[in-house]
Amino acid sequence: MSLTDLVAIDYPDTELVTGGLAHQGSRILLGGDSGMGKSYVLLQLLFESAEGKPWLGIWPVRRPLRSLLVQTEVSEPLFQRRIKRWGSLPDGMFVLTQKEFLMIDEAGSVARFCDEHDIDIVGLDPLYQMHGGDENSTHTIRPAEQAGDRIAGDKRILIVVHHVNKVSQQTGQKPSLGWLRGASAWHNWIDTGFMVAGRRGEDSFELHVVKARNREERMPNPLRLTWHKPGPYLVAEEMSESSKYADVMEIVSSGPVTRKVASRRLASVRGCSRATAYRIIKEAVERGLLEETAGQLGLDSNEIG
Repeated sequence: MSLTDLVAIDYPDTELVTGGLAHQGSRILLGGDSGMGKSYVLLQLLFESAEGKPWLGIWPVRRPLRSLLVQTEVSEPLFQRRIKRWGSLPDGMFVLTQKEFLMIDEAGSVARFCDEHDIDIVGLDPLYQMHGGDENSTHTIRPAEQAGDRIAGDKRILIVVHHVNKVSQQTGQKPSLGWLRGASAWHNWIDTGFMVAGRRGEDSFELHVVKARNREERMPNPLRLTWHKPGPYLVAEEMSESSKYADVMEIVSSGPVTRKVASRRLASVRGCSRATAYRIIKEAVERGLLEETAGQLGLDSNEIG
């Protein structure tokens, strides 16, 4: 077979979630700090997959996807209580609650279950209870990745819930794969990376797409995920680039600061250069979002209230 023959082959379209986020065989990592809502994000993705609805109302799925959730985080009674908030499991969704579960030992049985039930997407929550090794060691993480490869094969989407290093999160940078425990082990293995960020106890938090290997366009804008009370669903709103002004407005909301101080804080929050931070602040002043008096930045009085 020549190279010309290879180019001429009409390969099948294996995309299951549009936008290059998930194909058959995709490995996805959903990372973030504990208590931030990762488990609910995963649960919603699996619910929506089984129902054939767009992920978070944003990214369409090609067809209903038969889903499996393996979770070791909470007991069966607590998980059933969580499910009751959602109503009931949709057709085509399965849940395994098992406190003693190691990916390396159970990968074969999970793969067989998936084959028998034509599962399209598998969620594992959380990694640290399924790994059984040092999460910061590439040497011990690699067997877990190989177990994930066995579960996903070349047909299924695999989503793994993982935690971040506290030290990494405290840098103030925007979410990245570098936040993860054992970050160096995941960069090449995953196809798509999601990171959640925010403050615990608030009604909303952010979801960032930090890697999408098969996406031809730029990364999607972050999503603002807000709890839809009294229901359990998260409502997603795409955050536009105007959020950069929201960042600087939040910085000055606690009281007047100089441009130098504001730019330093903004550069840390957004993970950008000081020059870029200065430019954002300048634009915010020009747009009337901020006012500057005696060298001190404050919220424009028209914006308050």
